[in-house]
Amino acid sequence: MCRLILFPQGLTKWEREGRLRGRLDVPLSPEGVAVVTESAREMSCLAPRIVYHGPEEAGRQTAELVADHTTSGVRQFDGLAEMSLGLWQGLLIEEVKQRHPRVYRQWQENPQRVSPPEGETLAQASERARAALEKICGRHQQDTVVLVVPPLLGAVLRSLLGGTDAFDIDGRPSGPQCPTRADLVREAAGGARWELYEV
Repeated sequence: MCRLILFPQGLTKWEREGRLRGRLDVPLSPEGVAVVTESAREMSCLAPRIVYHGPEEAGRQTAELVADHTTSGVRQFDGLAEMSLGLWQGLLIEEVKQRHPRVYRQWQENPQRVSPPEGETLAQASERARAALEKICGRHQQDTVVLVVPPLLGAVLRSLLGGTDAFDIDGRPSGPQCPTRADLVREAAGGARWELYEV
């Protein structure tokens, strides 16, 4: 049985500023490095075989820190890229409200039906996340695997795996934008569904 650990990407300065990062490359902040390092140490007893991450810099840095404390291999997997926010990437929420008021309002009311201008839809991100899960679990049927997940894609994955609603009314993940805990996900009997366990 494949065991997945959903490990949140570390914080960057943009999260503290309330800026939407999307797929832009922003390095971890010192706080982000410290939190990831502490969480990786606590998780080392689970002995993951490999750490997968998306193409963004924060994801790569997070994966390398996790691997340093768990003696795991590291591999980039483009299917774990953050949800594309198109023209909203790099903007503060207030700037998005001013520049794209109609689309932002629709995004608040029904994020499943609207995407940021030139961005990815929630359905597209969900399909990509589902394909990534299937491929990674197909490769590691008897392993414990860490998936470093950026904020929005992490919310999508938790929703797919039976966790919580993916988005709040701002189109951001429910709860903290960068959670500081990892979720251990086990495939339930028969592979029909998933169960989330807090680590």
